[in-house]
Amino acid sequence: MAAKQSENLSRRDFLRLVGGATSASLLYLLLRPKWEFSSVRPPGALLEGDFEATCIRCGKCVLACEQNAIVLDEEGLPYIDGLSGWCDFSLDCIAVCPSGALQPVDPKTATIGTAVIDEERCIAWNWPGCRLCYEKCIDIEQAIWLDEDYRPHVDETLCTGCAACVGVCPQSSRAGHRNKIYGKAVFVG
Repeated sequence: MAAKQSENLSRRDFLRLVGGATSASLLYLLLRPKWEFSSVRPPGALLEGDFEATCIRCGKCVLACEQNAIVLDEEGLPYIDGLSGWCDFSLDCIAVCPSGALQPVDPKTATIGTAVIDEERCIAWNWPGCRLCYEKCIDIEQAIWLDEDYRPHVDETLCTGCAACVGVCPQSSRAGHRNKIYGKAVFVG
């Protein structure tokens, strides 16, 4: 009889474990962040796998970037950090790259990503008054425009992903990343 009770307890514990794991999985699916992060590379970067294999992690691109937009990740690979600076597409980073991980591009047509407004976090979408991303962008590329309620929107055909808007956004806590929803590099403000 004692063996039967321990078997029932084991079965009960197993069912609790399965139920808990299922509940945790469903909760994660409902509450998971909609942004999945990986780095946005400097202009002219090879495709990600090739870039990682080719970059020698020398840091010369970081030193060449006068806007301080390029920083190194924990593996020593360069990426654009919109909270540190913005990309002016001077392409000095490409000129100093000794490995070929950054290839020459036309500065007039180069893009590294697209800004995306996170309407849930954006001050202008929730309270009137903030126009910082718009004012910064109007000086550079004019890719952010305001609707009749003064809420910012991004014209994806004009946005180069320079990240100037990220640096001035009081809500921005993220550098650039690749987003699986959009399938390209984005900067969220």
